[in-house]
Amino acid sequence: MAMSGLRQITKPLGLIEATPPEAVLRGAAPRLLRRVPPERRPIELVHNAYGIAGGVVFGTLPRPVRRRPWAGPTYGLLIWASERGPPPERAARVGDRSLFGLSAG
Repeated sequence: MAMSGLRQITKPLGLIEATPPEAVLRGAAPRLLRRVPPERRPIELVHNAYGIAGGVVFGTLPRPVRRRPWAGPTYGLLIWASERGPPPERAARVGDRSLFGLSAG
C-alpha cells in the first residue's frame, strides 16, 4: 500500500507508463483489459496480491537475516533488478522497490 501512494506521484509525472500490475495484466489478460472499463479493472487487487506474495517470500528468509536493517531495502532492490523497462522508468521504480522492502522489513 505504501507503494500505491508513491505511484500516485510517479505515474502522473510521466515517470512510469504503467504500474507493474497493469503491465502484467496487459501481457497476461489483454482481452480482459479491453472488455473491462478502466475504473473497474482489478489493478489494485493484482498489485496487492503481488505485494503479499513478495512479503510472504521475504518472511521465509531466516529471522537473523530479516532483522538486519538493510534486509528489507536490499530485498526490494533485488525485486527491482529483475524488472524490465526503459531507464527512466526503472529509475523511478528504485524508490518504489526500496519503499516496499523497507515496509516488508
